[in-house]
Amino acid sequence: MAKAFHCSLVTPERSVLEAEATYADLPAHDGQLGVAPGRAAMLVQLGIGKLRLDLAGGGRKVFVLDGGYAQMHGERLTLLCEKAWAEDEITAEAAEAMLSDAEQLPMGNTEQVEKRTHDVAVASQLSSVAGG
Repeated sequence: MAKAFHCSLVTPERSVLEAEATYADLPAHDGQLGVAPGRAAMLVQLGIGKLRLDLAGGGRKVFVLDGGYAQMHGERLTLLCEKAWAEDEITAEAAEAMLSDAEQLPMGNTEQVEKRTHDVAVASQLSSVAGG
């Protein structure tokens, strides 16, 4: 069994990460999912949440993901996300401002409620990463 796998994290705007990892903990739409080398092939819808990667060279990377898909095929994990923020790109002030803005969104109809719920969830995840 391989000791690492290649991980690619991509958004429509940019390639966020290309790295060798020994473990990934990713936010599937229905809960956290662990990925280790030798994992069976999979395709899963992503939700809003934290991606934690243990890097092959040591260390850990943390990201907040906002939806998309993850595919494991062979020894390659590919994450295609709507949006992704690296832990070092997130400030507590910006996350708190996003949360405050999201909490002030109107809730007059179903579409507005869904947008507010989504934006609050994203801002909450950003705040939890920025907070440590």
